[in-house]
Formats: sequence, C-alpha cells, structure tokens
Amino acid sequence: MFKLLLLLLISLFLRSGNSLSCTYQWECSSVTTDYNFVECKNSTACVCRFNQGFDGAATVTDKCRCNVNDGKVYYENGLPYCADVIKCAKQGQLRYNKLLSTVKLIFENYTDQSIASQIISGALNIDNIINPNSRIRVDILGSYGGVKEYLFGLFAQNQILNSVVRNYAVDTVQGIVWMRTDFLFNFFGVELNASYVGPIKFDEDNRIIIMDLSTLWFSRLDLFIQNPFAKDLIINGTCATYVTECIPYGYVGYANFNDCRNYHLTLNFGTAALTENNSTFCHYFHRNLAPYDKIHCTHMEPNGGNPNPLLAACSLKPPPFYYEQTEYDVN
Repeated sequence: MFKLLLLLLISLFLRSGNSLSCTYQWECSSVTTDYNFVECKNSTACVCRFNQGFDGAATVTDKCRCNVNDGKVYYENGLPYCADVIKCAKQGQLRYNKLLSTVKLIFENYTDQSIASQIISGALNIDNIINPNSRIRVDILGSYGGVKEYLFGLFAQNQILNSVVRNYAVDTVQGIVWMRTDFLFNFFGVELNASYVGPIKFDEDNRIIIMDLSTLWFSRLDLFIQNPFAKDLIINGTCATYVTECIPYGYVGYANFNDCRNYHLTLNFGTAALTENNSTFCHYFHRNLAPYDKIHCTHMEPNGGNPNPLLAACSLKPPPFYYEQTEYDVN
C-alpha cells in the first residue's frame, strides 16, 4: 500500500514538474493540441483552460485538448469552449422550449383579467418566470421599473379578448426571445387591436429580466378617444379612481372629484401615440395602475409626480433622455 502511494506521489511530482513556465501564451504551444486551448496563467505557467471545458495537464505527454464525447469547439465573444454537441443540443432545445413557453404563458394565458389581477395583487406569485428586479420599456408608453406592474396592471384593467404570440425567434445562448404578440381588446365597449414587437431578455435562471418592446396599431385608439363621449368617460374614470384609490391614502393632488374633473377639462387631452406628457390620457394610463401601486397616484396629479420633468411620469422628456436609457437595452 505504501509503495503504491509513493509511486502515485512520484508520478504527480514528475507530471507537475513537466509543466512549462511562460511569459506569453505562444510559449505554451508545445503542451496543447491547439493554441487556443491553453493560457499562460499570470504570465507564469502554462495551464489548460479548464473553465472552458478543456482537459489536460499542459505537459508534453498530457496536452490541452477537447476530450468530451462528441466534443466540438465553438467560440463565443472570441473565447473557445469545448462542449458535448449532443448534450448541448439537448440543453439548447430544453431552454428553447422554456423561454418560448414562458413568453406564450404571459402573453396568451396571463392576459386574462382574473389571472392578471391575482398576479398584480400578489395572490399569484410568478417570480419563477419574471425576475423581481425586471424592467420594461415600451415605445410610446414609457419606461417602468417592473414588468409585472406594467403588464399585468394593464391586463387587469382592460379586457383582452384574444392574444397570440407569432413571428418569434429564440436565441438560447444569449437568452433572448424576439416576438410579436397581437391583441384584440375591449376599450369602453369598442373592440380594437394592437401589437407588441421586440426582444425579451432572460437571466441565467430563465426568468425575464428586460423587455424592450414597441407598439403597433396603438394609435388606432385615437379614432375612439378623440370623440367627446370617450373623453368624458376617460376623465370621469381617471378622477373616480383618484377619489377612491388615492385621496383616502393621503394624496392631495385634487381635493375631490369635481376638482380633478375641472382640471382635466382644461388640460391637453393627449393621444394614444404620445402618453409621456402632462395630458389626460397619460393620467388615465396611470389610473390603471394606481389600484396596485399608490405611486401612480402622484403620476395622475398636475406635475406628474415630480416638478422636475426628467423625474416626473407624465411629462414630455427631451429626445436625449430616451437614448440615454441604456439599462433597458437587450444585448
């Protein structure tokens, strides 16, 4: 037993003693089957890139190599990786199915008002598919800190009659789904349609972390909301919500329903294609979210929640503001 242990120690010593010292990576060429499989660690010794799947001891007799079954070397961001092609294909297919099923679950099933209400109220926890620190940017509607608040606040307050995810593409390496979702919804008794298009980014746990979407056909709302009857409904709905959801919680932007209504009768009504300005329609948009997060009560008030237009919700931002919002970029 002692002899076997001694032989093992001698073998390990000799093996480690054969490792090359180096200052530059090219000096490790004799101990690897490919220049890219080895590195000159800390400009001291040749070491195989174990963290990238390569095997070997970086010696003449045990060179760095891609040694897995059905192994294949692929490159990402200029770095080589040794991977089992069959295993990776299976894992890629599993992630493809997971990402796509999550998108379809949200945009085809969770658009139901009763389900959306449970999600936004916290009765139904979906942290397993949407990261609590997620964020969303929707062209013409604005940028929001939480995907759940924005999406399910809208779904809970609007009757989605039908929705379907189509024209999608899935990148399982980067964890991104590009998609288009078409909606048919009921807006004050009028059936209208709109679409979301854009990328959705997932984290390493396959949870949504960023949405960067644009809307199509949303401006069709203007065909309805610009008539006097619809304007009256929107103003009354906004002020009724403020009275019931905000005033009892200490918000004093308006003294009562009539105070709120009179202000909005003099305010620019706005359009569906421009919601980030101090307008009635912007206030109405936040009215949909106020029952779930009282911060939106301030967004319904005259200064949009902050006298600084860059910090206010309902305020027209200068063009550079939108280009500087890199935290919503999906790369």
